[in-house]
Amino acid sequence: MVAVAVDPFWTLALALLLDAAVGRPSWIRAPIAGVRNFFAGLADGCARRLNRPQRQAADLRIRGAFSLAALALGAGTLGFFLDELFAGGALAKAILVAAFFGQRAAFDDARAIDQERAPTDDAYSARRRAVSNLIARYSADVVGSALAYGIFGLAGLFAYAGALLAAQRFDPRDAAFEHFGAIPDAVARTALRLAAIPAALFIAAGAAFTPGGAPGKALGVALGAFAQSGARLRNGRPALAVAAFAAGFGLSFEGRDGWIGSGRARLEPVDGRKALYLYAVACLLHLTAWAGLGFLMAI
Repeated sequence: MVAVAVDPFWTLALALLLDAAVGRPSWIRAPIAGVRNFFAGLADGCARRLNRPQRQAADLRIRGAFSLAALALGAGTLGFFLDELFAGGALAKAILVAAFFGQRAAFDDARAIDQERAPTDDAYSARRRAVSNLIARYSADVVGSALAYGIFGLAGLFAYAGALLAAQRFDPRDAAFEHFGAIPDAVARTALRLAAIPAALFIAAGAAFTPGGAPGKALGVALGAFAQSGARLRNGRPALAVAAFAAGFGLSFEGRDGWIGSGRARLEPVDGRKALYLYAVACLLHLTAWAGLGFLMAI
């Protein structure tokens, strides 16, 4: 007998397939945006009440950690109840999970920016931003969200989203949140760094199927995850997946503390097309991995 285990691995595979096929339809995008706005308002309320500039730095860090815990716990609790509510509905749960990925949205956004342009510095810069943002979203939104759900269910997925939201609202690069946002930022970076390791491995594997890719170089960067752990994008997020892509295609991207990669900074239209192609391949490999895990668990 083969026991059919639809959750969580096959649910994840179905969610990834749904997101790739139809993206985020308005009827699911609107309620998700409403929930996000509610928690964003909660985060802003915590900041107004607890982020007092006259407090000591250590006190502000504790208050920021408390705000992070409140957001993550509140979001995780909502996810837990939804997990129970949809316990017998794999399709309904897959639709909900798919709303967190944004695979299709990231692809469409990058394709819209990466158009044929005259070879100017502005065009090169726009293409670098489009490609690095595409790979970063793959790492954080697709692989990171899938890992959170695959390990902890909807509670983990919602808590992960809540932690990233807290880090965004309490950005320590803003002087007003220098201390208050320190712990939320550190927690978010840790979660994103963990997600970036499998994401970089999928990028390296995808390079093997992409014309002009050097999977060995990309894999070297992915396997050197801890050596690359300090590299960050301009928004402060971990850059491992982007570094793997840069190594695999001989490119360079702006980072917070310098350039990521040692190749060309002038990305041509063909580089943008390769990035979109590799992204599609990496998403397919990611989906296949979860479907394979579901099959193994069902045996």
